Amino acid sequence: MRTVNVIRRCLIPTAVLLSLWFCGFSLTVLLKRGGQAFVILGQMIPPDISYIPKILRPLAATVKMSIGGSAAGALLALPVGALACPLVTGNRGLAIILRCLVNVIRAVPVLVAALAASFILGTGALAGTAAIAFFTFGIVARMTWEKLDHMDYMASEALLAAGNGRMAVFWHSVWPKLLPVYLSDSLYALEINIRHAAILGYVGAGGVGLLLNEKIAWREYAKMGMILLLLFVVVLVVEQTGEYLRLKLKHPESVKASFRYIMIIIGLVVIGWSFSGMEWQGIPEKGAKILAGIVGGILHPDWSLILNMTGSGVPWLLLETLCIAIGGTAIGAMLAFPAALIGSCAISPRVPAFCMRFVAAAVRTLPAIIAGLIFIRVTGPGAFAGVMTMALLSFGMCCRMFIHTLDQIDRELLAAFKAMGCGWTARMRHVVWPECRKALTADVWYRLDVNLRDASVLGFVGAGGIGAPLLFSMNGYVWNMAGAYLLGLLILVLAADVFSAKVSKR
Repeated sequence: MRTVNVIRRCLIPTAVLLSLWFCGFSLTVLLKRGGQAFVILGQMIPPDISYIPKILRPLAATVKMSIGGSAAGALLALPVGALACPLVTGNRGLAIILRCLVNVIRAVPVLVAALAASFILGTGALAGTAAIAFFTFGIVARMTWEKLDHMDYMASEALLAAGNGRMAVFWHSVWPKLLPVYLSDSLYALEINIRHAAILGYVGAGGVGLLLNEKIAWREYAKMGMILLLLFVVVLVVEQTGEYLRLKLKHPESVKASFRYIMIIIGLVVIGWSFSGMEWQGIPEKGAKILAGIVGGILHPDWSLILNMTGSGVPWLLLETLCIAIGGTAIGAMLAFPAALIGSCAISPRVPAFCMRFVAAAVRTLPAIIAGLIFIRVTGPGAFAGVMTMALLSFGMCCRMFIHTLDQIDRELLAAFKAMGCGWTARMRHVVWPECRKALTADVWYRLDVNLRDASVLGFVGAGGIGAPLLFSMNGYVWNMAGAYLLGLLILVLAADVFSAKVSKR
């Protein structure tokens, strides 16, 4: 048994090292050319303030896409997530079918969904909103059934035994407990979607991404810096608002009725505003043909690509995508842990904690495509740039998740160990790590799951993975090739989901 445990503990670092080797990771290159990463950043400072008036309307469109898509996706996800829980419906077969469907939807990267939506619905904010809704549906539906799976159903079983129908039991017993966590998950999805919506314009789906793409092409970095600065402000406002509302949702009994009504009215007004200006004119004839082509490509993929074991084949590109995700997640998580110790108010003083949170928020704002372009200057195009891009993005997101986990530590226990004369290292070893290890590990697995999708689109800017051939085949309407790449990506993500679930249970 001890030998098995040793092997298991060696598997993860071995996988990380092999992934970094496969992607061509070189510490020597980083030390020699790392300064090149700051060339583009340096040209963004100072940002071009005169460009602000031209940014505001596309930025507003980005926010509208995020809110509208998040609201639509979360609303559709609620009934599906409930029906996907056999403890609620009593129908295990229906739950299995719905979970498989949702997991397939979750496997599609939002940028790929936006590209497909722009083909079908035409370019603009409507395509971006549809892509965000598609992405949100997958996230919130899964979160909903996971919350339902872990609820206490003793009261529900008693009501069912008393002769009440399942719908009545759900409404009176399950719904009051589900609503706060469902709203919290929807707010979390909105925070993610603000960042995603910022790059959808790269594939013609509207918003500030169109401007970013234009400024990147013309190398107008001062204007790009101004776009990113305003985007940072928006992300910060949305995150802080989300944190405040989630704290309220954790203790719904303490929230006054007047506050609830005000929040409901504000929420409805904001959602209504997010859909203003969008015109639905139906799916054009060309869009219907493209939709049929996409479905046909997935059902009838190019098997010569799937069975091709060379560098241009699907297996090799998927392996490269997987290695980019594993290597980037590992580097980002390792750097994020000490940063999170500084950023946690339970462990560090308020001033350094605030500064670290600010830095992490700035890193999280940086779109993946921009980060990819920055690292290509350091490493050249290829998987190495993809690893560093994933590492930077993982640092920002893991830092936030780790800080949230560390803030839940029992501060009285920490104070007691300190009063006993235990040093900082001893407190970390005997209090922080034992109490947070499982939660931190879960955070890393979740980030790896996200990175598998994000790594699959880094090829759009030449940072390795399956993204570049997928983009070229979709833009060329070669649907059997696109179907082969998408099918491989679906299998990879679903396999990672199954593996992650087994590891989490252990």
